[in-house]
Amino acid sequence: MHSFQRSSRNKALLFASAASAFFIVNAAQAQQAAPSGAAAVEEVVVTGTRLTAAGFNAPTPVTVLGADALQKRAPNSMAEAVNELPAFRSGSGPTTVTRLIGGAGQVSADLRGLGTSRTLVMVNGRRYIGSQLNGTADMAQIPTGLVERVDVVTGGASAAYGSDAVAGVVNFVLNTKLQGWKGSLQYGLSQHNDAIENVANLAYGKQIGDRLHIMIGADYARDKGTGNFYDRDYMAKAEVDQVSYGATRAANLPAQGWLAGTEIPFTEGGIVVSGPLKGTAFTNAGDPYLFNYGTVYSSTRMVGSNANYGHNGALVFQMYKPFERLNSMAAAQFDVTPDIKAFVEINKAYNRNDGGTGDIVQSTAIITPITNPFIPASVKNAMTANKLTSISIGRFNNDISPWTTYTQWYTNRAVAGLNGTFHDWKWEASYSQGATHQKYKAYMTDNPDFAAATYVVADASGNPVCGPAATNPNITAAQIPIVEPGCVPFNVFGQKNSQAAIDYVTGFTQGINIVRQKTAGFNVSGSPYVLPAGEVSLAAGVEWRKDAVSADADPRGKLNAWGTQNQATYTGENSVKEGFVEIGVPLLKDAPFAKSLDLNGAARRTDYQSSGAVTTWKVGATWEPTDYLRFRATQSRDIRAPNISELYSTGSSGGTQGSLNPFTGVLGRINTQSGGNANLTPEIADSLTAGIIFQPHWGFTQGFKASVDYYHITITDVISTVATNDAVLRCFAGDKNLCSTITFDNTTFGIALVKSVPLNFAVLETEGIDIELAYRIPLESLPLSLPGTLNVRNLTTIVSKLASDDGKVRLDKAGFSVGGVDKMTGNATLDYSLNKLNVGLQARYFGDLRWDPTLVGPDSPFYNPKLTNSISRNLFPGQVLFNGNFSYDIVKEEGRKLQVFATVNNIFDRHAPLEGATAFIINGVQYYDLIGRYFRTGLRFAF
Repeated sequence: MHSFQRSSRNKALLFASAASAFFIVNAAQAQQAAPSGAAAVEEVVVTGTRLTAAGFNAPTPVTVLGADALQKRAPNSMAEAVNELPAFRSGSGPTTVTRLIGGAGQVSADLRGLGTSRTLVMVNGRRYIGSQLNGTADMAQIPTGLVERVDVVTGGASAAYGSDAVAGVVNFVLNTKLQGWKGSLQYGLSQHNDAIENVANLAYGKQIGDRLHIMIGADYARDKGTGNFYDRDYMAKAEVDQVSYGATRAANLPAQGWLAGTEIPFTEGGIVVSGPLKGTAFTNAGDPYLFNYGTVYSSTRMVGSNANYGHNGALVFQMYKPFERLNSMAAAQFDVTPDIKAFVEINKAYNRNDGGTGDIVQSTAIITPITNPFIPASVKNAMTANKLTSISIGRFNNDISPWTTYTQWYTNRAVAGLNGTFHDWKWEASYSQGATHQKYKAYMTDNPDFAAATYVVADASGNPVCGPAATNPNITAAQIPIVEPGCVPFNVFGQKNSQAAIDYVTGFTQGINIVRQKTAGFNVSGSPYVLPAGEVSLAAGVEWRKDAVSADADPRGKLNAWGTQNQATYTGENSVKEGFVEIGVPLLKDAPFAKSLDLNGAARRTDYQSSGAVTTWKVGATWEPTDYLRFRATQSRDIRAPNISELYSTGSSGGTQGSLNPFTGVLGRINTQSGGNANLTPEIADSLTAGIIFQPHWGFTQGFKASVDYYHITITDVISTVATNDAVLRCFAGDKNLCSTITFDNTTFGIALVKSVPLNFAVLETEGIDIELAYRIPLESLPLSLPGTLNVRNLTTIVSKLASDDGKVRLDKAGFSVGGVDKMTGNATLDYSLNKLNVGLQARYFGDLRWDPTLVGPDSPFYNPKLTNSISRNLFPGQVLFNGNFSYDIVKEEGRKLQVFATVNNIFDRHAPLEGATAFIINGVQYYDLIGRYFRTGLRFAF
């Protein structure tokens, strides 16, 4: 196992170093574009510092993503291509989105796998409003045609930009000089004829007179989504799922395992799940028959049944939900005077998640009394013969399923301000205001009504009626007062209920969440004086921000009646006042062993309404011993303040499938209840980055760049909750504090509810290396003197540590899917250009990946099948996925362009190993491609 792991990883690394390079251009682009023999051009000023003095080199690593090169991947949004960078957590791309990812069509940024709330998203250097209650921004809301480049800061930047920049910053820089029209139309579909996609974008810019420039852009995307995992033959035939072998298992069997042909031991018409009549099943017409279980591993898993009704709990969910997205933006800049400009930006974004296929609701044990008139006569006779007063029925509730969720997001944002110069100093004053309205509607079961309606007895005339709550064993004391009047008896035998009965036990939960944000700021930058080595750079400013949230739900949701997505009404707000200063000092210039030596420092004082004041800072340096070698290093103190939801949420309920209760050894669904904590304080992070850049400029080496950057981030006072499964396992291990959050019951599974609220109690630490190799080769300069240009680039991120420690349990999740990141991910491309033709090959790769850090598989030296957390397989192989792209300029003239393009993703149609696909569907980041070979084609134009 270990040799296989090393072999797979070595192959991927060999490919990374020898094959093509990733397509995205960075700050070296200016140097690469220089003619043969020319000196290196001064780097473009990018995000990572507030300083603007010429010649200053920021010590913080920044990757610049050029818009034209990004388009080669033909993404359905610019953000989709941004997320392909190895520094971002994998699993939110178009072919790996599952039911576990938040809103279909939304793209969030998660640098370093530290969570989306620890990556700051900005537009033109200004904070962008979040689209989720946790403040996470949707990067797909920025219209493609207006983006000039995207700057990604892969290091702590709170001192320069404020809270949330713990892992880094993603800054969308707009093309404020856009002239004319530009746009594209594209169509995509998989080889399975699903995930059909239509994408269009259009942008326009114009200079009006000498003083006014305007631009407007819009993106439209619609994806029809896919069916569930049974639509992929290789998964449907195998039906692999996780099983529990139980406490009485054979000595060589682990506690858990992966088995093919796994189904759930219920039927659509119902089945007796315990007692002397266990296995008595019912057809959809309600007729009894004897069920063939095969081998039963738990109350929710079996193998070898002849039922063959295709109900594997992990596969009934939709792989990729349909969505529709329309984003627009208008901007204008007006020269008030030669030194003062006024600007305005207006965003409007809409995204709709069309629901798609959700849960097929299962009932594990509906206790049914012998007085229920719906019981078939032969079964009632058997109950009498066996002296049974009731039976327990398990059931696929297809008649009240599937649960489906429809969600809409509306985001509005406006920014206005002035900027200008004054005696060589630059300044800017701005104000922004925005709001996101998230509306959801979900069809699902009303739990109290279902409990009341399924407890059926006979009235005086022998007709079925809902039984009295006092004797109903299926209902809890909390549910009794909220059962709605007009109960309609529900027949659990067969699939033949009236519409009135179905309507009584189901309905639509709906609600709205509103996130509001107001910001104001003033900053100034320039050079106060000049040293022998160059200009001293200085930037300073003040900022104010106010975040607010309000949430409301339907009356039943407020009572926690629905199967999931119950939300209470709450409001909350938090404001912050900040002041910052940053300085850059050139110490040496053109000295022996120091072509340049620059120091950089920054400090920010932040005062939160909710938690008081905190200071962040940064100290960094860059040293160029020669004109082709540069060293850089930064040490910083960063923060993430609690978001409004973490502070003020009054709780929502949901559930976790495929969870193991170690007290009973049974797999099942854990119901969860969450809430906020107004006493939270900001997280504190200490970040170190250090790197080297090699960029020669002689002979054949021109156009080559290599960089290696080390990073180490330690976050204390982490705002976190113990994961539901972890809470149960740690309670089992003796943690009484966590046991107090669990409500046990007398069901077969044994757990009714787990409550969780966020606390400042954990430590999160990550460490790794970013590697970049890039080479632009004019082929005519080679001995063979071939036509065209070859661009080669490779980006690799190697993560050596991603550890969490809450004082009780320390888990290093580097190399794990559940809560972690892979130890190695990368992108490489080979891009050939000749006049109007461009052909490219991309490889996205990742190393061997373990599933769950709380489990121990045969790959571990600590594996022992007797362990309660042992599993038959916890390690899955890495992959290299190849993507191709092609474009040809039909028209390429000054100011005019017409281009056809096509891409093929996953050229060789590689899919996940069966156990791996299922494992990551259940609970984890999906690295494997679920959709399969995917085609896109389209047309780009400009005039």
